[in-house]
Amino acid sequence: MLAMVSVGVAAAFAYFGREAEGGSVPQATGMAALMNPSISAGSVAAVRGFPVDLAPGDGRVRPLGYAHYAWTRGKSICHVDRSGTGGCFERFLSPVNAAIGDDDAIGSGVPASVRGLATDDVTTVTVVLKNGTRVRGAVVDNAFEIYLPETATPWDVRGEDLTLRDGNSVFVTETVRAPAIP
Repeated sequence: MLAMVSVGVAAAFAYFGREAEGGSVPQATGMAALMNPSISAGSVAAVRGFPVDLAPGDGRVRPLGYAHYAWTRGKSICHVDRSGTGGCFERFLSPVNAAIGDDDAIGSGVPASVRGLATDDVTTVTVVLKNGTRVRGAVVDNAFEIYLPETATPWDVRGEDLTLRDGNSVFVTETVRAPAIP
């Protein structure tokens, strides 16, 4: 089960189905960053806007890389980034849980991005666009954030090529469709 929220912004972000290619998806070994020292959830504006049923039960969050924050709620891992994009999930369906979108109007302002959480297995994430362009980013404290070229849209994303700690790689296909224009 996945709940996705975008708080405080009119962002075009969503989570999409994933399908791994080129071998089996490694078993998620967890997120070491969930052991980082916690801070008050009240000190993070994006967390304060979360619905009560998804908010940190103990009022504490763990800072991850790229201004992402995570906490556990029951059996779920919940997270949010600085824009308010986030949600909760019970397990990784692939080694990453990615959001693909644009924080402002498509094609203007800040470029579209792919960002989210990665298991401890993942060392780098390379976003692959349908035209073959590859944009690489590091995983920092179980989080990644990769901005696409200025002309790219979220539906140009084909998937993520993940480099794993053991030297292997896994490709995760994303299904992102352009919005219908009336």
